Amino acid sequence: MQRQLGFALLLMAVILGACTATRFSPSRQIAQIELLEHIPVEKQYDKALFDPLSGSVYALSKVRQQIDIYRAGKLFNTLGGLGMQSYNFQRLADIAIDSDGSLLALDMMAKDLRRFSPEGQLAGRLELSQLAMPELLAMNPDHNLFIYDAAPQEIVCISMLDGSELYRFGRFQIKAPSSLGCTADYLAIYSLESARTDMYYVYGQFKESRLGQQLVDGYDNRIQVQVVGEAASDSAFGMAVSPQAGIASLYRHHISVVYPDAISIHRISYGGSAR
Repeated sequence: MQRQLGFALLLMAVILGACTATRFSPSRQIAQIELLEHIPVEKQYDKALFDPLSGSVYALSKVRQQIDIYRAGKLFNTLGGLGMQSYNFQRLADIAIDSDGSLLALDMMAKDLRRFSPEGQLAGRLELSQLAMPELLAMNPDHNLFIYDAAPQEIVCISMLDGSELYRFGRFQIKAPSSLGCTADYLAIYSLESARTDMYYVYGQFKESRLGQQLVDGYDNRIQVQVVGEAASDSAFGMAVSPQAGIASLYRHHISVVYPDAISIHRISYGGSAR
């Protein structure tokens, strides 16, 4: 309880300011997606996220149970490692970034969510004891967490204020998800195994399925991550990647893609209002 209270107090000022700022966003069309940075790496990562506020790239390695932080293309810091100490992870499952640039790390075995500063200092912890196997993580602009609980195969919406459960949906309907993405309106659930993205409204109603990996930005534009030469769907903006590309992840207006030997950062540029 004390840890949850400390976590809530730490977030309160950020949440109150961010909620008012994200309630209304005029629609804008994507003009282009350009390569911003290509970072050669000697390790293979499961996921990466770029924070434009700090210039940090957070790279998740489940095998090593570590999160590497890159800045200006160089390794800046490493968090975690397997172990039982406060700075270790027992089973690091996923990462996300809060609106203030703080890193969120989900530990499946410890059943908690840890908050780190952009430099890698532990800033708080939220217990998730009500979940059986918390595996994937996303946060919407209202600062609610969407966590995939692998045991009942459902999405659980949790308040960041106190860790209370708000609602659940999709029980036994969501199969082998690989990543989650969330906006104010939609939750995108991508499965690498089935090469499909399922779209849900954030309150749990199923919307549609699309082949391949699709991301949704803050203006509800669809982005189709596709191998060079493939055609995007009519309703999505295409972003070409090489056949070796892994998971693509979106934060703010930047998309990070992991490769066996690199991380690429792409920037979304916008034109006029969408009609």
